[in-house]
Amino acid sequence: QLSLGRAARLGTGLAGMAAGLDAALNALLGLELPEPPARAGAGSPLRATDAWTGAGETLSTPPGLPDLRELVAQKERELHEVHELRLSSLESALLSRDQEKGAHLEAIRKLKEDFAYNLSVLDERDAELQS
Repeated sequence: QLSLGRAARLGTGLAGMAAGLDAALNALLGLELPEPPARAGAGSPLRATDAWTGAGETLSTPPGLPDLRELVAQKERELHEVHELRLSSLESALLSRDQEKGAHLEAIRKLKEDFAYNLSVLDERDAELQS
């Protein structure tokens, strides 16, 4: 489990993720872009505009590279599929274990029933031998 304090330290917030993606892209492309201007307030919402290009403009992906948004969306879909597959496999394993547990409980019930019957037979035999 990831505590809130640990999540904050690891920078898993949206701003941390965006900064990490920017740094990874810059390293991948060998670009040295200037630091974006400081945003007002640490918790201010992210805007649709880019800090380097100004209001309303967006950075285009360099030619020959896939669109990062599409890559992120694709990875999110893949992650969702992996989670769905894991969930379905866990559900089937749980169902299998529940069925196995039911079979074991039924076997235990049958053994108790047989034991009680055998004990009553032994008690009857002991009573006949003493008379």
